[in-house]
Amino acid sequence: TVRKIENAVEVMVDFVEQFHQKNSVRRIGVIHSRNRQMAEDLKSRLDGQFKTDKPILIQEVSPVLACHVGPGGIGVVFY
Repeated sequence: TVRKIENAVEVMVDFVEQFHQKNSVRRIGVIHSRNRQMAEDLKSRLDGQFKTDKPILIQEVSPVLACHVGPGGIGVVFY
């Protein structure tokens, strides 16, 4: 179980890496719920580790998702 946001970021980056070893990651997006600074930090880290077809996007989640995640949530979307 992940209890700290820093550990959650590590788990997300590892998950993208595992996917990338089997399939080439083409696009990555970072989503957040009122946590722009951590989203920027995660984007920078992913930029240094993965070369994608297009720049990594950062987007704030919709209100529907934000009400489930709560403020400070962060995630990675990729294919």
